Amino acid sequence: MKKKYIALIISVVFLVGILSGAYMFFKDGKAFHTGHALISRTGEFIFVNENGSPIVMGDAENKIFRGITDGDKVLVAYGTVLTSYPARGGTSFCIKLSDGTIEDVNKDAVKQLGELGWLKGEAPFEGIEADKIRSITIAEYSSRPEVIKQKSLTKKQIEEFVPMLEKLEFAHDEGKMYYGGCIRIEIEFADGETEIFAIFTGANSVQFNDTVYTATPSIGSIQDYAINLLDLNY
Repeated sequence: MKKKYIALIISVVFLVGILSGAYMFFKDGKAFHTGHALISRTGEFIFVNENGSPIVMGDAENKIFRGITDGDKVLVAYGTVLTSYPARGGTSFCIKLSDGTIEDVNKDAVKQLGELGWLKGEAPFEGIEADKIRSITIAEYSSRPEVIKQKSLTKKQIEEFVPMLEKLEFAHDEGKMYYGGCIRIEIEFADGETEIFAIFTGANSVQFNDTVYTATPSIGSIQDYAINLLDLNY
């Protein structure tokens, strides 16, 4: 009989502990939410909820986020968030529900985060060297498309331009093509290879190798250089 009372007391204490923990967890308005994960370029965990709203939740190296990668479906609990963009909040609970890719994440959220420089993009010219470039031509194209203005860079200008190319990142494949006016940059290398990309200033997008990407802030210096070089009225 005594053992039964002891077991009952232990069960009651255990239940009270669970209820107290639950109360402390939810007393600030915390609730469970499903969505998808993104890892920022600086290593922060971003939760994108089912409405497409991104919330920065802390260091992705935190043990509760380990093993989670871009696009994975997750369940997190959070309460009040700071209404910046992206929003900021915290959580002590996060579990992975299933594997995913960045294609599973809300496309508007990925585009906006990419434009703001939160996401690390593709860097096609990383490690590029000025002495391995034969020529760089920058041109303004109409929507027809026809060349409106065009200039080839001098050797000195190429040396100035290369550091901008090296920092260039394309954030996200948008999966669509644009046919409006653009700034077109053609790079011819000493080995005969040629790379071409176009900046669609109105759409904040870049076309590279027949694919359109969201432009990141790194495109700004290249765009400004081209506008000044060609004396464009943008």
